[in-house]
Amino acid sequence: MNKHATRPGILGVLFCLLVGLILAPAANAAFSGSTSAAASISTATLGIPSTSAGCTRNPSYYSVAISLGPEAVAYANYVDLKVTNPSGAVVFWGDLSSLPGGTYTATPKINDGKGAWTYEVQAQYRAPGSATVWNGPRVQGTFICN
Repeated sequence: MNKHATRPGILGVLFCLLVGLILAPAANAAFSGSTSAAASISTATLGIPSTSAGCTRNPSYYSVAISLGPEAVAYANYVDLKVTNPSGAVVFWGDLSSLPGGTYTATPKINDGKGAWTYEVQAQYRAPGSATVWNGPRVQGTFICN
């Protein structure tokens, strides 16, 4: 066997390894990707719920009623109602639209019900499963029980 005959074989292998090491980074590729979509954002305006309020005197009590009008407020899923009696006490604060017939009723005694009643009403959208609330304008009304 010739000593010099193996040298080109070793040199060939070393050359191939060297070329492989130089070209290996070129064969590696870095991939990155991302996806995006336009945010779907829109605005909605919550209107003012139509309401009617009044008082009727009976022999020993008043019949007080605050009713939600028949027109629904677009996008609202809650109608916040706050009712204050003539002495300034809040007697109701809750969802007017959830009450039977959309009407708050009370029958205070004559001495307790006489005077100016105030109420505030506001359409709201309460995001399900969230504490997020969007509010329409809060409107105040007054009626007198004589």
